[in-house]
Amino acid sequence: MNTSFDINYILLQIFIFLAIAIYLFRKCSKYNQKAPFDDIGVIWIFVLFLYSAAPALSFYFQDGVYLTWLSGRLFSLQPTISQTMDLLNISICYALGFTVVYIGLRKKIKPLVFSKIDIISDKVLISASVLFLISKISVTLLYFSGLIGAADTYIEEYRVINEAPTLVKQFLKIVGASGNICYLIVVVGLFQRWPRTRFAVLILLLITFISFNPDGSRTSIVMNLFAMIVSWHVYVKKIKTWIWVLFCTVSLMVFTVLGALRGVEEITNDKVSDSFKGLGEFEAIWSNGVQMIQEKSKNNLTVPFDVRFSEFWQFIPSQLLPFEKSSLSVWYVKKYYPSFQEAGGGWAFGSVAQSALGGGYMEALFRGMALALLYHIIFKFYRNRPQVWWSYPFYLQILIFSYQSIRDTTFSQLTEIFQILLPTIVTVWVVSLVFEWRTNQTAESRLI
Repeated sequence: MNTSFDINYILLQIFIFLAIAIYLFRKCSKYNQKAPFDDIGVIWIFVLFLYSAAPALSFYFQDGVYLTWLSGRLFSLQPTISQTMDLLNISICYALGFTVVYIGLRKKIKPLVFSKIDIISDKVLISASVLFLISKISVTLLYFSGLIGAADTYIEEYRVINEAPTLVKQFLKIVGASGNICYLIVVVGLFQRWPRTRFAVLILLLITFISFNPDGSRTSIVMNLFAMIVSWHVYVKKIKTWIWVLFCTVSLMVFTVLGALRGVEEITNDKVSDSFKGLGEFEAIWSNGVQMIQEKSKNNLTVPFDVRFSEFWQFIPSQLLPFEKSSLSVWYVKKYYPSFQEAGGGWAFGSVAQSALGGGYMEALFRGMALALLYHIIFKFYRNRPQVWWSYPFYLQILIFSYQSIRDTTFSQLTEIFQILLPTIVTVWVVSLVFEWRTNQTAESRLI
């Protein structure tokens, strides 16, 4: 029987979680000597708090029962108070492990010295701009080539891409993601040259809004805008806290509204009759953790080794592996929602669910500590090497997509780093060298 006393424990857990996040924020503010909204640790912990607190608060204000289908799969799973508390404790352990290690290492990093920043060269900026446009045009032409089927909804788009040939899928993933990285390099280069690049920034902003598809992924526009705001904060003028709060609030509202509209559209689609199970970004990820706790309590749950730790070799091309590459998200949907998977549906799994599936509190604690170490290394490289032109674009990419270590798996960004981020930076550098060589050749021929 649910009692108000039990429910209040959930509220207490949320306050404890918030206290940990605020403590990390205040410490990083002290070390940064300004609002630390370009600090990856701060961004990460508040995103984790949002993913954990939103469904838990919904549970609290409904008196321990998810009352409508708007709660997604939580409506059908109906976790108990103890299960909700258990999952919240896993999230808190994840945050606590991260905070202890990150703060302990973070104080050794000095504030950024702007006089030492090496501005991205014109040749690199032009090269990144050209590659960005090429990636956009290539992906667009591929969709019109007939190699990818037509899709009426967001979920059908996933289905037709999954059904495409392997090389086509790899091309879409690599070229599309590489284009996004080139976009970031352009953003950084333009803000480093502010204010004479104001018109170019405006054009880039218009491209960002024009390319946004309200029926598709909500991530692209929010992440691109976030990259611009962070770059402004770093290179142009410090942004006040209330503006950050406003941006985050509006972004959250956009995510929620578009997600609900997309979910309603898919509910009415006969091809995905059970897609109601995937309504809601935060509910979907939280539901995975709830279901893992429920399944472990009644079954001897086992996961294949190559799936359980797939995040450590996802960056290796499928052709080079002796086994078929999979992931926790694919395994989960295929096992528990096969009809949804056959219709093309899928969810990210979530690192909290990862720990719930495995070692619980201790695994979450160690995952948080390990991730803090990884982010510290990346942050330290950026702060200590401002003279390296790609250090900030590299860091910015990890920063804006740090939510993937919450939404997907803890170390999912390793794939991004080794498979896309570093190769793209090398490609931009090589193209810039070719551009420089051609420029020098032209200049020499004119002298002759």
